[in-house]
Amino acid sequence: MSEFFNTIGKLETESRAEDILLPVHEYLINKLNAECNSECFYLINDYDDNDFDALPIEDVEKMLNNIQESPNLGNIEYILPFGKISINFITNNPFNINYIMISAEDFVIEKSRQEFYYFILEIHFRFNLLQTIGGWGLGHYLEEIRQNIYPLKYELLLS
Repeated sequence: MSEFFNTIGKLETESRAEDILLPVHEYLINKLNAECNSECFYLINDYDDNDFDALPIEDVEKMLNNIQESPNLGNIEYILPFGKISINFITNNPFNINYIMISAEDFVIEKSRQEFYYFILEIHFRFNLLQTIGGWGLGHYLEEIRQNIYPLKYELLLS
């Protein structure tokens, strides 16, 4: 089973979902040559029931609306020139984004580490993230991260 490398970028201020979700999506598609198609999946973050069923992306606009209309937002897969990544929009308050988590499987990092780090830099500076941390398996600690508790060894990538 693959292991995931996660980066988590903290927004300078909590932002409404529509102010971050759509600009990130459009930036990935239009500037970074990402694809978001039927080979990708998305999920709605359902922390109450821990129900995280992956849904195929059949209609991009509908998928973006579904995530934006969900109180805990969600996660979208993208295919970039260097490999597939997922972006999770994380909230502490319903419908507002506090963090952007970007994940890639170990084989993507092994094959394209430099491209992945450049991608993280691009997102960090383009969306004015306060700080970005990275580490293997950080995604397992979302609840703690949402409370600003970092129980795992991580590396401060950018600040």
